[in-house]
Amino acid sequence: MMNMMFFPPFLFFLPNSGESDRVFTLTTTILVSFMESPKGVQTQILPYAVIVAVVVAVAVFGLEMDETQRTAGILYISIGTIFPLIYGRMVYILLSRKRYRDLECFRIVALIGIVQLFCAPGPFLCGLAHLLDYDPWSIASWGMKLFAFGCRTEPPLSFVLALNRIKILCDLKYPAMIHKVLIAIILLYGCAYFGALLTPFTDFIVTPRQHLGIYNFSLPLTVAITQTSAIVNIASMTACLICYVIVCFYLVCKKTQIGTIKDWKAEKGILIYAFLKFLLDVLIVIGYNYMPIPPYEWVPVFISFSYSADMLFLPPVLYIFLNKSIRSEFFACIRASN
Repeated sequence: MMNMMFFPPFLFFLPNSGESDRVFTLTTTILVSFMESPKGVQTQILPYAVIVAVVVAVAVFGLEMDETQRTAGILYISIGTIFPLIYGRMVYILLSRKRYRDLECFRIVALIGIVQLFCAPGPFLCGLAHLLDYDPWSIASWGMKLFAFGCRTEPPLSFVLALNRIKILCDLKYPAMIHKVLIAIILLYGCAYFGALLTPFTDFIVTPRQHLGIYNFSLPLTVAITQTSAIVNIASMTACLICYVIVCFYLVCKKTQIGTIKDWKAEKGILIYAFLKFLLDVLIVIGYNYMPIPPYEWVPVFISFSYSADMLFLPPVLYIFLNKSIRSEFFACIRASN
């Protein structure tokens, strides 16, 4: 008989009724089948088993739920489960292959990927809170604080990646230790930001039916924390823009002078990836913070989805699309697993 520890926690939050019995029976059937399957199969289908179990509960139990809330909940859970699988595979390739691991630019991309994967629990737990119509033990708020950690740490790390592009493509000579020190400071900053959100002096609140989390500005440090993080993000994005303008200007001048650029074929993928990611980040930040939000119920859902996709989906898709060698390895892993 299957141990009770394998039952999903959300089953114990449902009220007693005939419908909850049906949810319990269907979910138990799914999980028993999963536990009796071979271990290799379990590893492959674990995320999908979780999704199916949650969606079964929604299909039976969410009949009277607002359509926008139910659809958003399923969407957020899917984002928090499927997108990290794609991103995680790419990060694994970058860290496990020596030819990528030996290059600083790929190490920085992998580190950015690890930081952004901390965003994954946020959408998943937010979706669960939407489907349950409340946030048990404030788990969605905790998840979105991790999401905020990723959002605040990624732009400064992208600036270090831009510095790496200047150093390599413009052939600058300065100690590699500078990048390592910057990365250490940025990670400490991200951890301090996340730690501050866990204190009683500031908070980030997630409420079911409200698709965008909000800061609690009644607490004493909230204004200081939000303003500081906004300044760091804007400064990082501005510095990235300056770096890429310098790189583009240098490459145009070099192309004009000698007609060729050393190792351009190998370097252009990472440069285009970094530049496109920078543009997408700027568009999302400007659209969310400086443009009026239309009064339609789906708009907050779209904005929330855009943030999640920018953190968890666009980076691996862009890089797999732009880098032929990583693309071939990514799909080779899929073919091997099949």
